[in-house]
Parts: sequence; structure tokens; C-alpha cells
Amino acid sequence: MALELNLKRSVKVNTPADGEIIVTLQGGARMPPPRLPWQDRWNQPTVEQLLAPFKSETDQPLTRLVSKLDALDHAERAITWYGPAWRWTMHYSVADPDGVADADANTLAYLVPNNKTPAVSVPLHPDLIGQLPLKRMTKYVREGIRIAKCAVEIHWATWTPTNDSDADALADLLKHKHKLLYQRNTGKTPGKKTAAKR
Repeated sequence: MALELNLKRSVKVNTPADGEIIVTLQGGARMPPPRLPWQDRWNQPTVEQLLAPFKSETDQPLTRLVSKLDALDHAERAITWYGPAWRWTMHYSVADPDGVADADANTLAYLVPNNKTPAVSVPLHPDLIGQLPLKRMTKYVREGIRIAKCAVEIHWATWTPTNDSDADALADLLKHKHKLLYQRNTGKTPGKKTAAKR
């Protein structure tokens, strides 16, 4: 499909099969496509902007996982720039009321909203892996933990959820991890989040 616009210069817009818009100025110079909010280093996006590319029915797993993580009591979300690989990423952690534990030790997960291959990365310490009910979890989760790369005594389990059952399986893992981290920090079991809290 080609479209000609008459502005100050003629502009030709092409949309190849992958849907990327290519703008060609008169004389053959090409303009890069507009950046997605996930890619724009200088403007921090909102959660809605990060999840906008995932609004179609086939791209719902990341949106589903975000809503399940937002429902956890004492879970905090921050949107942080993590460099050219992860760019703007949703970092979920468990709130530590006393501020005693290291911030990295309270990390639940990193959700990387790459519009082509969204990723969910869960850092797991070996002692935490031993406390998880792995036999009750899905093969999808167990395999992700089994093949996780280990760096500085942390297993970095990473998944690319492609359907709702993948998102539900990851939400189950993160719910268990959240419970263990919260119990470690407070000595209590987390309750259900009330609507008034957020």
C-alpha cells in the first residue's frame, strides 16, 4: 500500500507486511518510524502506554499478568529504564515495611514489554527455589527454572508468555514467591488487597 501526501515536499508512506510504517521523503531520504513508548529513553511512559501494543486478543498474556501482579497485597511496581536490551521495564517488588532487606532481594519480577517478544524475568535465589512447590507448578514454569542462567548465585528464569495459561502459570509462581518474600520480611502471611489501597 502506498500513499502520497503533498506537503512542502512529497512524502511516500509504505506499510510492509509486518505493519511498520516507512516514510520516504522526496530524493530518497528515509525517516525512521516513530518510536514506541517502550523504546523512548527520554520520556518515561505510563503502564497504559507500555501495554498499548498488547491490546489485541493474541497479545493479552502480558496485560493479564500485570493485572494479577497489581492485585497482590504489598506488591510495588516501578517503571525503570534498564538500557538498550530491556529499555523501559516494569519492576515488581515486595514492600519491606522495615526497610531491612536489600531492594534487589525483594524483587518479584521484571516485565519487559517488548512489542515483538515480551519477556518475564524472575530472579530466584537457590534457597527460594527450594521453598517453592515446584511439583505443583506447570511444566512451563518448571522448565523455565531448570534452564535458567545463573549469575552471582541468582537464577534468572525468563519466559515469553504466549497465551493466558502461560500468564496464569507465571502468576502462580509469582504469588508463591511474593508470599515467601513477604513472610521473610514481616513474619506474617500476606492478605488480599482491598480496593481502597490503590
